[in-house]
Amino acid sequence: ADFLKRVELYEERYETIADDEDSGNIRYIKLFNVGQKVVLHHCDGYAPSHIGFYLSNIHITPRRIWLARHAQTKDQQNGILGSVSRKLTRQGKEYCRALSAYVYHARSEMEAGEGQHVIVLTGTAPVHQATCDALSSARTESPGGWRGEEFVAAAGAAKSYPVMSTSLLNELDGGDCNGMSYDQIKRDFPAAWAARE
Repeated sequence: ADFLKRVELYEERYETIADDEDSGNIRYIKLFNVGQKVVLHHCDGYAPSHIGFYLSNIHITPRRIWLARHAQTKDQQNGILGSVSRKLTRQGKEYCRALSAYVYHARSEMEAGEGQHVIVLTGTAPVHQATCDALSSARTESPGGWRGEEFVAAAGAAKSYPVMSTSLLNELDGGDCNGMSYDQIKRDFPAAWAARE
């Protein structure tokens, strides 16, 4: 009740800003319904453009965010540094099927209750694409008690999720050591290995 009263008091003081004020030299950012619509006028430069970007991406509705690792690859199993391979292990494929089924069931609950949708954000390394591909492959094997038809439904739903990739989600780059085993690094770069220990 106190909040609504404060909003009413603010509304008494609201003034509409127009583009032609101050001979058209006015700068402003208008937010409508907490980011439903954002208007930036003469907001050029580093700080104003970043502030506008930030304001256009804020939200006040609750959201669920799940963080999941990519699936295990043959390189990881063999102690190779970096995400250079697309070849998933059997455990990696089982992980993808279980993750796909989990997201499928959780998404159904979310859409029924909160009306939210699933968006998949992934890195750009080959292992991330392999994980996304495995999430949407309709296999009927059941590692954790899921029925075959649930996997098929989950895989079908996973194909419809919008996927956006960004290098910000990639693992740290191993530099010259990327694609090498830990034994190779120990042998070829003893100073780097000692610093890591």
